[in-house]
Amino acid sequence: MYAILAALFSRARTGEGQEIEVPMFETLTAFVLTEHLNGALFDPPIGEPIYERVVTPDRRPYRTRDGYISVMIYNDKQWRSFFCELGDPQWSREPHFSNMTTRAIDIDKVYAKLAELLLERSNADWLELFRRAQIPAMELATTEQLLRDPHLAAVGFWEKRQSGGKCMIYPGIATRFSRTPGSISHPAPALGQHSREILRQHGLSEDEIAALVDKGTIGGP
Repeated sequence: MYAILAALFSRARTGEGQEIEVPMFETLTAFVLTEHLNGALFDPPIGEPIYERVVTPDRRPYRTRDGYISVMIYNDKQWRSFFCELGDPQWSREPHFSNMTTRAIDIDKVYAKLAELLLERSNADWLELFRRAQIPAMELATTEQLLRDPHLAAVGFWEKRQSGGKCMIYPGIATRFSRTPGSISHPAPALGQHSREILRQHGLSEDEIAALVDKGTIGGP
C-alpha cells in the first residue's frame, strides 16, 4: 500500500508512472530483520542478529487467574508505578529490576517473574491496576468475544446489511477520515447479479440479453 501511494505521489509530482514490484521474500526479510539486526549491522559484525527482548519465551500474552492479558511495562516510570501499586515487594529490589539497562540484560528473568506474578489475580483486577499505573494493557479476547466487544459496539464498528433475504454482519472500515469517511455500501453481489445491468450499459437490447440467458451464456437471479 505505501509503495502504491509513493508511486502515485511521484506521478503527481512528475507526471510519470512506474512499475512496482513487491517480492514476498525480500519484503518479509526487511520487515523481520528491522528490529533484529543489532550488532550484525556492522561489517565485520559485533553481535548476533537477534533482539533478545523479542525472542525471550515469556514475551507474550500472560495467563492470569481467569484468562490472558497483553501488557507492556516498558520504561522506568512504568516499572516504578507498577512496583508502587504492588506495595514495593522485596523482589522488586533485585538488581535486574533497577533500570532499563539492567532489565534489558536480564530480560528473561524480568518477563519470567511477570508471567509468574500475573497468575495470582484476575483479568479485571490486573486491568484496574494497570489503568491506575498508566501502563498499556488489554485483555486478550477470543474471536467470539470480539463479536460482542462493547467498545466495537460503541463506535459502530459492526455494520449490518441485507443479502439474499438474510441479515449479514460486516466489519466496518477501521480507519477514520475526518472529511471523507467510508462505510459498507452493500454486500458482495451474487453470481451474475449485475450481468443484465452491465450488458444494458454496453448497449445490448433486452432481446439480446434474453437470448444470452437462454443460451446459458449469462446466469444469475
